[in-house]
Amino acid sequence: MSANEFLAWRWLKPVLDARQLREPDSRPLYKYNLSPAEVSSLERTLREAFQTPLPQVPRVIGAAFCLWTAHWFQREFAGGY
Repeated sequence: MSANEFLAWRWLKPVLDARQLREPDSRPLYKYNLSPAEVSSLERTLREAFQTPLPQVPRVIGAAFCLWTAHWFQREFAGGY
């Protein structure tokens, strides 16, 4: 397991445990209903992971970034053009 994969798992495991899951299921991202603390933790994980040169960033970090982005839009985007 690479350092970035470890970072992603370190964030993901408590999220899954809180929902009594062993792995992500097929729900849309917004249905996980991340708490503000979980989103903040994900943001910290991403900041730490992206200090690594991008060619070394594994797909799991990309997936975590998509999850954070989806929640950012859900909380912050008021609509418009």
